[in-house]
Amino acid sequence: MCSEKNLIHKLFKVLAPRYVKYSESFTAMHILPLDCSKTLLTGNRVTGDAPDLNQEAVLELKGNPLPSVRTESIDGRNFLTNALLRAAKREYESRKVAGDKPRDQ
Repeated sequence: MCSEKNLIHKLFKVLAPRYVKYSESFTAMHILPLDCSKTLLTGNRVTGDAPDLNQEAVLELKGNPLPSVRTESIDGRNFLTNALLRAAKREYESRKVAGDKPRDQ
């Protein structure tokens, strides 16, 4: 269990020395997706125009030993669906250039 004394010790003995040489922001804010179930229960309509004042976020300290909140994006170029779509596109374009009608399924 954390007491206030433990938090003060951690702030000045662990966190402050870690960020002494930082010349830029040492935090990253990640806005969490809206919880649609709350919207459905309250009847409030979510629009993309105005920010939701009840939206939650995570404040992450950069350089922490834990895994990052945001993971690197996955390169999906070689996924099976993408390979099949590329092949279908090549076939469609080759038929289009040859003057054939694209075949309907």
